[in-house]
Amino acid sequence: MFYTNNRLRALAVGLALGLASLPFPGGHAQAATAEAAQQQYNIAAGPLNTVLTRFADVSGSLIAGNLQLAADKQSQGVSGSFTPDQALARILAGTGLVADRDPDGAYVLRDAEAAGTNKLSPVSVTAPTQYSVQNSLSYDRGRIEALQPQDMKDLFKNESSVSVGGSIPINQKVYVRGVEETAMLVTVDGARQNNKVFHHNATNLIDPSLLKATRASAGVAAADDGPGALGGSLAYETVDVGDLLAPGDSLGGFLDGRYASNGDTVTSAGSVFGRANGFEALGYV
Repeated sequence: MFYTNNRLRALAVGLALGLASLPFPGGHAQAATAEAAQQQYNIAAGPLNTVLTRFADVSGSLIAGNLQLAADKQSQGVSGSFTPDQALARILAGTGLVADRDPDGAYVLRDAEAAGTNKLSPVSVTAPTQYSVQNSLSYDRGRIEALQPQDMKDLFKNESSVSVGGSIPINQKVYVRGVEETAMLVTVDGARQNNKVFHHNATNLIDPSLLKATRASAGVAAADDGPGALGGSLAYETVDVGDLLAPGDSLGGFLDGRYASNGDTVTSAGSVFGRANGFEALGYV
């Protein structure tokens, strides 16, 4: 079908008029934005909670925060065409409250005096997950031999988190971060020790020269440490004959003696150990 120039012009004008009447989303969004920016309010004065509820219905806004702040307060209401921010400011005038708009669009009620204080930025604290929250220290046989400890005080002398009280080995109690060993789980080669002995005595009388490894844990211990470890745990592992004898040797021993002029005391200890035909034996005095 062919059209003359006049008919083409008439068709173009008709199409333009028709397109102008179509509901373009952009046009409606702009109109809705303009309408939301300013609304007609006619909210009478009354209890602040009631006025805020009416404002939320009219404006479609959410009122959050501590709503108890609005209890027993009166509002003068609002009448006229305002933006939601302006209308809410008039509603809260004279109440001692202010409202801040959160990024999600909700209004949060706050005390006017508290709102005037400086608000610090959030601080996030994280800890590496590959480490246990339990604080533990452990010594293996090599480290114990390097220290050459004469008693438990010598063994832990380089650890600020562990202290040992008492002047002689029989009353040297171990404290891990201030917690006494009587409040901890103490084991020797996995066997639980009696820590309810006379309060002047230590839980164990151990010669560090016979220790293969030791571990001290502060705080609530892991479940596999065993029961009674809410205050922490002390685990001692004693040597085997093979840890003391050089390869090829079948018999060995040591003797230790000390004299303390303070108190005029002599301390001595000795051990004999050996192995033969698949059997091992160790004696200590």
